[in-house]
Amino acid sequence: MASKRKPDSSDPKEKEAAKKRKAITMEPTDQGVISTFKAYYLRRVINNALAATEKNKDLTLKDFWKSYKILDAVNNIAYSWDEIKQSTINGVWKKLCPQFVNDVTEALESVTSVIKSIVDVSKTMNLELEEDDVTELLASYEEELSAEDLIQLEKQMIEEEEDIPTPEPKRFTRQGLAGGFALIEEGLSRFEAEDPNMERYTRVARGVMDSLRCYKEILEEKKMVSFQSNLQQYFKKVDRPATEPPTDPVLVPHLPLLTHLPQYLQQVL
Repeated sequence: MASKRKPDSSDPKEKEAAKKRKAITMEPTDQGVISTFKAYYLRRVINNALAATEKNKDLTLKDFWKSYKILDAVNNIAYSWDEIKQSTINGVWKKLCPQFVNDVTEALESVTSVIKSIVDVSKTMNLELEEDDVTELLASYEEELSAEDLIQLEKQMIEEEEDIPTPEPKRFTRQGLAGGFALIEEGLSRFEAEDPNMERYTRVARGVMDSLRCYKEILEEKKMVSFQSNLQQYFKKVDRPATEPPTDPVLVPHLPLLTHLPQYLQQVL
């Protein structure tokens, strides 16, 4: 059996046939909804950049893009999709099936008007953008990235990751935990001083301390480790006299420091 010949994508006739097949299988969203959504998304991002740079005068547009996270993109996608009006959907279906759609009475916000608003916002950020630039940018979203583009994009991402300093991991300290509990106890004491209902205060204070029990346990562990570590400073290793058989060094109290041990224990505990 002869194998099925694979279509030649470089053949002009095959290209034309592919366009016709695409037109037949085209979804309603391809008739204007997607382009409108992309314009809404770009306008949303530009407005985010404007708000961020106005809030922080030292923030540059490059810094804004570096801080732009996936969560920000997801939120902007959801916001932009919510901006799509039912009239836009109806207008799309009217192009495909006019016999099933009533007249669209609500005014449609065209992509052109959105592009104009994007240009207006960009000018407040001292960006030299024209409507043709925004139109070209939106059109570029429909183009597939080439292998060279993907390599360049990966290289850029690696360089950006190297530029971002690695933050030190968080860790608890005995001083930090103790200071936090001191602030909490101070706050509770203020409530106790002004609350006429002692039963209510007691219930709240108990609930707060119960919620903080996990942090209290960490603080107690750090206190114990600190105590055991510093307690060894009051002892030192000495060798037994030469008359006795040689054995491993043993720990004996450091007598000059031992007299201050009670005061030290009070400070640690």
